[in-house]
Amino acid sequence: MSLNWQKPWSLPISIFFSILRGSKEEAAQEYLRLVENLQDSLEWDLVDIYYIDSSKDSKLSIAAVYKIEERNRIKYATNWNLGPYMEIIDAELYAVYRALEYLKQQRLKEKKVYIFIDS
Repeated sequence: MSLNWQKPWSLPISIFFSILRGSKEEAAQEYLRLVENLQDSLEWDLVDIYYIDSSKDSKLSIAAVYKIEERNRIKYATNWNLGPYMEIIDAELYAVYRALEYLKQQRLKEKKVYIFIDS
């Protein structure tokens, strides 16, 4: 009997980055257009869409992850208070890290994942 084991690091992973050069408002409109276009053609059991957000004031920084489902509804949301000394980009990157950690635990196979970041 022969077992063919595939090394986890040899699985094909495809990554695409897109950076918009417009204002935050233009990026928000582009996000809504992209999600709307995606939702028309998606098989929702094969796709996960996440939106990353953060905010900061003089007392705290917040990082958040939202899992989006059909019709742009929030299926799952969580956030973290990162204290007063984190910058917005640090909070955004922390939220991306946490989203990727969550995805790693899910052991998703052959699933497309979209992560939208507005910073």
